[in-house]
Amino acid sequence: MHRVETKITPPAGPLDAEVEAPPSKAVTQRALFIAALAEGDSVISNPLLASDQEYAMDALECLGADFQRQGDDLLVSGFGGRPRPSCNSLFAGRSGLNARMLTSVLTLCPKGEAVMVDGPPRLRQRPFGPLLAAIKGLGGRARSTGERGLLPIEVKGGGLKGGRVMVEAEIHTEFLSSMLIVAPYASNDVSIASHHGLRGAPYLDVTLEVMRAFGVEVERNGYSEFRVRSGQRYMPGHFRVEGDHGIAAYFYAAAAITEGRVRVRGLSPDSRQGEKLFPAFLSRMGCAVWPQDDGAIVEGGELKAIEVDVRDAGELALPLAVVASFAKGKSRFLSVGHLAHREWERLASVVEGLRSMGIRAEREGDVLVVQGGIPHGGSVDPRGDFRVAMAFALAGLGARGIKIHEPECVSRVFPGFLESLKKLGRGQEG
Repeated sequence: MHRVETKITPPAGPLDAEVEAPPSKAVTQRALFIAALAEGDSVISNPLLASDQEYAMDALECLGADFQRQGDDLLVSGFGGRPRPSCNSLFAGRSGLNARMLTSVLTLCPKGEAVMVDGPPRLRQRPFGPLLAAIKGLGGRARSTGERGLLPIEVKGGGLKGGRVMVEAEIHTEFLSSMLIVAPYASNDVSIASHHGLRGAPYLDVTLEVMRAFGVEVERNGYSEFRVRSGQRYMPGHFRVEGDHGIAAYFYAAAAITEGRVRVRGLSPDSRQGEKLFPAFLSRMGCAVWPQDDGAIVEGGELKAIEVDVRDAGELALPLAVVASFAKGKSRFLSVGHLAHREWERLASVVEGLRSMGIRAEREGDVLVVQGGIPHGGSVDPRGDFRVAMAFALAGLGARGIKIHEPECVSRVFPGFLESLKKLGRGQEG
């Protein structure tokens, strides 16, 4: 079977570019589910409509929602917290968030309805046990029909009674987010406590922000407990999706790797996205950074190693690790262990890719260690992980001969990413 491969080549001259950040993947997906839960018609402006979102909309339409594109807007007709399934199986695509959100939403179906949630083989490797336990604790019915705690999952309707549950959120805040979005429709108040060690807290902040925008308030005690009053309902409205700080990080990284200059526009300085910290990390590594009202300008310089805890922005470990491969010294990225539970085995792909470029890299428990040097061309298999593919595509800006297998996986988050690299002053050979 022929494998698609893209070869990345360095820019022909100095990098000096300006790019517009695409819409946020994380914000768009949450807005899709919450607008579908609302009663009536909403408008989502500037949504990201890549493959993950397409799968979410297809599944939600099977539950009674309707999505219509109108220019740069998406018109959403919600089902008012009362999903009425027209099919007995929903496919989540490769998105763990889709699968977890759908599992919780299906508990609101009428009693007697039973619907399966499933995904491709690699999504079946990702954990759902903590979510299933929380649903049971709130009076819902959902069970794994495959290996224990994994997809496929059968959900039986009948609603949620409410009450208090503990959710293991150290591995993934999506367990919390998926329960919180349906909590207003429980018969009684819902209180959700999380264990110590919550990671990826900004993603949870994004969930709460979108819930608030649609009219539901969540009382909280830091990140240890969340309370949702029963009887609240999502109200339809006009919601605009902000730019994606996580994708912007890859363009800032391009400036660092090439000692060039990149300005990213279309970002909110007040964003809850944890990835907005990326320019500050690059500053510590030797780059010059000029914050702007709608983003930042980053200019590369002589790179030096860094030690940083990425607990609240773990996805930044990928572009940071690639930048660190061009830096002097040994960089250490702390609190990355949870990435091994996301996108099948993201850390293994990163270490493998760096080593193929001649860079010493290893995982030491909860720490990723990268010894900078002079990367050379290498072959990277992202295993369907769009972030790994994007990170090593950027590595090709500074090391000639980087090859990315199955590069089309970036369509999950940014279909135009490779085309955008061309606009940064380099070529791409397919």
